[in-house]
Amino acid sequence: MFSKGTRYLLAAVQAVVGYEWLVSGANKVLSGSFPQGLADALREGLKDNPNVWYVEFVRGVVLPHSVAYGYLIQYCELAAGVALQIGALVLCGRLPERGQPYHRLAIAEIAAATAASFGCLLLCVNLHFWMGDGLISSINTAKAFDEGIDLDTLLPPLSLILLVMNGRLLTVLMGRDDILARIAGLLTRLTHLTRLPRRMDEAPAS
Repeated sequence: MFSKGTRYLLAAVQAVVGYEWLVSGANKVLSGSFPQGLADALREGLKDNPNVWYVEFVRGVVLPHSVAYGYLIQYCELAAGVALQIGALVLCGRLPERGQPYHRLAIAEIAAATAASFGCLLLCVNLHFWMGDGLISSINTAKAFDEGIDLDTLLPPLSLILLVMNGRLLTVLMGRDDILARIAGLLTRLTHLTRLPRRMDEAPAS
């Protein structure tokens, strides 16, 4: 289990990142116009975008369903912000061990924070490609009056750190054997579901 100092540091970082996504998601939801305006914003960002593959992906997949993606983005940001904030509070307390009260609740919240960290990482990477930037800041004389490294640049590595640390903590709380058993059970169910259509096709017609 992590030391108290490590958990407090992780909680502080998680609270800051979570607050950023909470505010971003709340602004989108409360505006009431984000899903409808997403297409125009995307088209504007695609102008002179050097990431050709990303431009083709957005035009072919996202823009035809921009309203649906808009609702998905705003509620994912809001949910991620809430999950990370609650997770930060959990990290500040004493984490229950197996058999103790609230152990399952702690696992559920750490799992939610892990999923939220992964979602935030994807959103951050997407934002960088949309802005036409790379994942790592480089020298750009056209931005001489801007800061060298902004919050959007720091969010991907911070989200990755949260993903790794929460994932490791989740492994400790659940136990490696339990996680492997759950993964094996999930794979078995997926295999069973993929075989159902074949069985239906092979069934003799009455």
